[in-house]
Amino acid sequence: FIWGLEYIYDNLPQKKWYVIVDDDTYLVKSSLRLLLAHWDSNVPQYIGNAVGDFKGRFAHGGSAVVISHEAAKQLLSRRDVVAAAQEHSLDETWGDKLVATAFQKIGVYLDERYSHFFNGERPNISKMMADRFCSPLVSFHGVADPAEMKRIGRAFANERSPVFWGQLWEIYGAPSVEEFRRLPIRTGRDYVGRIDERAKMVHAVESAETCLKECEDMGKKCLAWAWVEHTLECKLSPWMILGERVEGHYSGINTGEVEKLHESC
Repeated sequence: FIWGLEYIYDNLPQKKWYVIVDDDTYLVKSSLRLLLAHWDSNVPQYIGNAVGDFKGRFAHGGSAVVISHEAAKQLLSRRDVVAAAQEHSLDETWGDKLVATAFQKIGVYLDERYSHFFNGERPNISKMMADRFCSPLVSFHGVADPAEMKRIGRAFANERSPVFWGQLWEIYGAPSVEEFRRLPIRTGRDYVGRIDERAKMVHAVESAETCLKECEDMGKKCLAWAWVEHTLECKLSPWMILGERVEGHYSGINTGEVEKLHESC
């Protein structure tokens, strides 16, 4: 990443913004343009999807990293910092972390206020959460399959306006809130996906109906639920995903809370 930043700055020194992405990243350009129009390229800014722990936070390269002209100028004028970063890049696994370390040495830090615009997942497993439902969506990551990259390109080909997180549901033709009201339990689907510490797992749940009620009782803390038949586990998450077919799963969304989110946009 550090070599790439130097290359694009040297060859395109007049540009206001520089964007670093992985080769399996898809950029939603209309959303990115909206954000760039509100940011000042003359201010040293380093922006992206914040990852890492207390030892060091950095912008995830796969989610796209946005660097202002002034930030690039200040960094690349410090040849000592750049040379040290280039040397470390020879044995550093995380090139995106190395960029953050270099910027920290010149007093430019990751602005985490904008993390929710950037996304490190493929469309089907992107987590739509309340805190970003009405926010522009800039990127997808992990799209290693060329056929899937083409499908994403077709899905967003005609988008001239910014795309918001909550619009993913409509763009990909997922069931509407009204359709979920008519058929709240979907067989062979999972709208929760991979869980982490933000989700809740309830054991020994005897039915999908009981799992659905658990989610509804949690209010805004649960947007989607999934019941696993063979383990009797009930997954409850503060997000929902487009989902994929999973045998033995029964799943749905919290229609009341999702409807409120749509109305808030």
